[in-house]
Amino acid sequence: MLPQFAVLSTPMSRAWLPNPTTGWLIRATLAAAACRAAITLWRRRHAADTPTLHSPPHSHRIASLLQRLAVLHRGYTLPLYWSGLLQSAAADAFAPPPSATRYTRSTLELPELRGSTTLCCPAVVSAGQVSIDWLDQPDRSAPIVLLVPGLTGCSQTPYVRRAASALHAQGLRVACFNPRSRGGNRLSTPFAYSAGYTEGLQRAVAHVRAHFPSAVLVGVGFSMGASYLTKYIGEEGDECALAGAAAFGCPFDLTAMSAGLSGEHATWGSRLLDRLVLVPAVLAEIRHVFASPRHGVGGHGVDIAAAEGASTMRDFDGAAIAPMMGLGDDDRDHDAAAARYYSNASARRVLHRIRR
Repeated sequence: MLPQFAVLSTPMSRAWLPNPTTGWLIRATLAAAACRAAITLWRRRHAADTPTLHSPPHSHRIASLLQRLAVLHRGYTLPLYWSGLLQSAAADAFAPPPSATRYTRSTLELPELRGSTTLCCPAVVSAGQVSIDWLDQPDRSAPIVLLVPGLTGCSQTPYVRRAASALHAQGLRVACFNPRSRGGNRLSTPFAYSAGYTEGLQRAVAHVRAHFPSAVLVGVGFSMGASYLTKYIGEEGDECALAGAAAFGCPFDLTAMSAGLSGEHATWGSRLLDRLVLVPAVLAEIRHVFASPRHGVGGHGVDIAAAEGASTMRDFDGAAIAPMMGLGDDDRDHDAAAARYYSNASARRVLHRIRR
C-alpha cells in the first residue's frame, strides 16, 4: 500500500507533500469546507434574527412600547462577526477617538456608610470616590442617559465612548458612571466595586436627579454594569428615579454565569474565556486595590495571595470580592464564599420588584 504522504528532501529543508493519488481528495475536502464556511457567513449576514418579546401580562404601557420598537419586529441582521467576543472587539476597534468624547467630570466624594439594607453590602463601607463624565447639551431639559460600564470598564473604554458619542449626536445628555477604583477615581481604601454593590450607583443617580430634576433620566448598563443597574432598579422598586433602563448582556443569575464559565458542563470556549481573558483583565486592573496588607471591611480579610493566584473568576471572587463585601468567613472557604457572593449579588432576586 502506498503511503499517504511522500517526503521531499532538499538541501535547505524537508517538507511534507501529499501523495498525488490522494491530493485531489484533500483539495476537494478543503474546497467543500471553504464553501460551507462561505454559506454559513452569508446566512449569518443576510438572515434576520427576530427576538421573542415578553412583557408583564397587565402592563399595557410596556406592551405598547414594545409594539412601537419597529426594529425588533423587523429582526436583526447578524454581522459577519458571529461570536460575541468578535463583536465586542469590533465595537472597540471602530470606536471614535477619545477626542470625540470630550467629557466634563463631576466627582462625588462618598462618606463612610453604615447600616445599608441592600443585598451584597458590608456592614461598614469606607469612604470613597465615584465620578460621572458628561457629554452635555445646551438644553437643560434634554433627556439624560446614564451609562454603566461592564467589568473593568469606565467612561474611556472604547465601547462606552462609542455609545456615548452616538447618543450625544442624537441630542441626549450623556452621563458615564465611573465606579470606585475605575476611570481615575482615587482609591484610599481597599474597597472597590462589584457585580452586586449598588450604593455608589444609587448616589450617582441621586446626584444627576438633583442637578436635572425635570429631565427624563434612563439607565443603560453593559454586562456586569447591566447586572448591578438591574439590581439597583429592583432594590429601589416604586421609588426608582429612572424612567426606564436597558440592560445589555446582563447576567441576572451570577451563580448560573459562574457555572457557565468554569462549572462541570462549561464549554472549552467558556473555560478559555474565563482563564485567559477575564481573570487576567481583572488582575491587571485592580491588583493595586489589594497592594497593601490591610484587611477588607466587615471583619473578613481579603486573601491577597489566593486572589493573585486565581485561575478562574470564581476563585478570584471567593478570595477577594466576597470578603470585601462582608461575605467571607474565618475558615477562608473561598468556594463557599463565592457561592454566597453570587447569591447576594444576583439581580434575579429583586426582578419582581421592578414596577415600571
